[in-house]
Amino acid sequence: MTHGTSTNNLSEVGVVKLDKSVYVIVDQNHNQTFDANDYVFSIGNQDPYLAASALHYSSPAVTTNGTAETSLEAVI
Repeated sequence: MTHGTSTNNLSEVGVVKLDKSVYVIVDQNHNQTFDANDYVFSIGNQDPYLAASALHYSSPAVTTNGTAETSLEAVI
């Protein structure tokens, strides 16, 4: 939980329903004000509570290639 503030790459996200459209607002610059740096997009006529619970980010699988070199230096 961020308790109202985000760290690192997280963004504050809000969902609001106006008339028959649900809007998602992303506070991209973490200043907790609605400004030109924020993103707003509509996801249509949906229940805002169901939309908020269904919206999530699934990160892609990360695969590595190669081997890591280890250092055998002793510090005396």
